[in-house]
Amino acid sequence: MAFGELVKRHVVDTRPLGVPAYRRIWFGQAVSHVGVGATVVAVGQQVWELTHSSFYVGLLGMANLVPLIVFGLWGGAVADAVDRRKLLIVGSVIAWAATLLILVQALLDLRDIWLVFAAVALNATGFAITGPTRGAIIPRILDRELVPAANALNSLVFSIGAVVGPMVGAVVLASGGYAAAYAVDALLFSGSLYAALRLPSLPPLGEGPVRVPGPSWRASASSPGARCC
Repeated sequence: MAFGELVKRHVVDTRPLGVPAYRRIWFGQAVSHVGVGATVVAVGQQVWELTHSSFYVGLLGMANLVPLIVFGLWGGAVADAVDRRKLLIVGSVIAWAATLLILVQALLDLRDIWLVFAAVALNATGFAITGPTRGAIIPRILDRELVPAANALNSLVFSIGAVVGPMVGAVVLASGGYAAAYAVDALLFSGSLYAALRLPSLPPLGEGPVRVPGPSWRASASSPGARCC
């Protein structure tokens, strides 16, 4: 076994990225989590600037937590009963709309703290829906043997967002202000929405075809000229 193949299998198993549908989801998540990290930095600073209160900054955690608890449980249950592609698109649109809302309030300089909290809660609702739905989609678009590697790659996505996102947010916030930071988030999140739109129909098992059209990871790996479709 070649050294490169050994590294891929035992350090970072990248075989799931050979499946176009998963590759789009992974890269969409990666860039969107960077945008989320930028917004986290910006919205915390904006709330502090509007209120000069650490209590209100702390309330941002509650604005995120409540939707994640309520809709996270709901999203996981619904994902087993409806077309997962449609549910992922709905959650993605909700999250994107929330990002656009917080961007607009910054552009118009509305300085409304409750509007900021509402946008944060709406964004958390979208992510509470997309999180479990995306997790339920992965076993439907990958061979079973690739699912553990895909889950490991998903963990890497969160690490990328947690490290790179705040760095990007700090730089953009310092140079362009709140609207620029939120605009970066809105732009990067389009990658995640695009990945959802490109998925095939994924109805509940037993109600229609679930396999992703196109070559498997083996075919992709054997074709050096393969590109994301």
